[in-house]
Amino acid sequence: MTAHILNCLDTITRDHPNAGVILLGDFNRLHDVSLLAYPLKQVVRSPTRKEAILDKIYTNLQDRYR
Repeated sequence: MTAHILNCLDTITRDHPNAGVILLGDFNRLHDVSLLAYPLKQVVRSPTRKEAILDKIYTNLQDRYR
């Protein structure tokens, strides 16, 4: 699934280099190292399910997120 997400991000950012990207969802089993290297920032810092952060938001607009 990560490869598909990265391919979509490549297509979007190639056609629209200044596009804002927001990718969110329940990523409890997603290995996010490649998303973080894209570079996208994970902006959710507090646990969303017990002690784990499952609901994540990856974006290149982190300076606009509160």
